[in-house]
Amino acid sequence: MRVPQITTLALLCVSFSTPALASDLEKMAAELARLRSEVETLTTDLDEMKADEKQKLQAYAQQKASLESEAQREELRLKQAQQELERIREKIREAGALEQALKPAVLAAMNDVKGPVRSGLPFRVDERIKDLEKLEKQLEADELLPSEAASRLWSRVEDELRLARENGMYQQVIDVDGREVLADVARVGMTMLFFRTEDQSFGRAVRSGSGWAFETYTDEAQMERAKALFEALEKRIRVGFFEIPNALTEAR
Repeated sequence: MRVPQITTLALLCVSFSTPALASDLEKMAAELARLRSEVETLTTDLDEMKADEKQKLQAYAQQKASLESEAQREELRLKQAQQELERIREKIREAGALEQALKPAVLAAMNDVKGPVRSGLPFRVDERIKDLEKLEKQLEADELLPSEAASRLWSRVEDELRLARENGMYQQVIDVDGREVLADVARVGMTMLFFRTEDQSFGRAVRSGSGWAFETYTDEAQMERAKALFEALEKRIRVGFFEIPNALTEAR
């Protein structure tokens, strides 16, 4: 008679513990489902972040290629200018005492230098042209010997080469939306020129047909990059990585 009593007691224990075990299993299943959903959401977010980063890297690669191409063209132009001036200096050495024979060549060289200044980046163009024209008038009026004028012209060309190698922030009057304003300008070599007006509008100089135009940024990201460039130049930061807008495209 004792064996059946023990069996009955064991069955009662199982029957009492089964509802609690079922409840725990349900909770564990619900928690597992929640975790799986969270993992799926995080996986989707991660995939989107990877896609965004890939697009950014592709955009940076394209911008880098454009900058490198423009820099190569600028380097070629500078080398051609150096070769032209070296040719003139060689003529001066060969001419010796025949100063007046050099005069037409020096005047022609001045015109050759003025051409790229007028067509190049619109950075203080009037000021640079007036300086060359003053030198030209002095030579034409025989106030300077042709060899002296050639030496001073070479100095001006070296200034142009220095502008192409250096970055800086300046002020100049520019035409923005049909009105002339005094603006801060940030020059990146002689490749790109950005501006900042008194009302904190930012923009860039872009080619427009055979000339140049100053175009205001409307994209917030572009404005922030231009703003960061001006702040870096104001702090005299000359070394480091800078993300700047692409100012090599044509005007829209």
